[in-house]
Amino acid sequence: MFRSLARGIMGQRLMSSVAATPKLSYPKFISFPAFPSIQPQTPSVFISTKLPLSNDVMEVDEEADNTLYTDSVLRKRRLKMKKHKLRKRRKAQKSLMQRLGKI
Repeated sequence: MFRSLARGIMGQRLMSSVAATPKLSYPKFISFPAFPSIQPQTPSVFISTKLPLSNDVMEVDEEADNTLYTDSVLRKRRLKMKKHKLRKRRKAQKSLMQRLGKI
């Protein structure tokens, strides 16, 4: 059917998208291969009990612990945005002056 004729009744939606799709038949029995050597593992397997837990406490410098490493990235982004806004405003101001005949 032509697209122009298909759109006539439903507005912008095509008739092909509204029409019912044919039912798909799926096989009744789906077999999956069985692997007897593979067994599901619980999370406790991943926790190693052979290694002793350390009782040593390390002292952490408070200044080094609370540092924020993204300062320079955020500062660079802020300065880039500031530069972009300044250029945009200068361009708008220049075009305004040209329209007014002052340049």
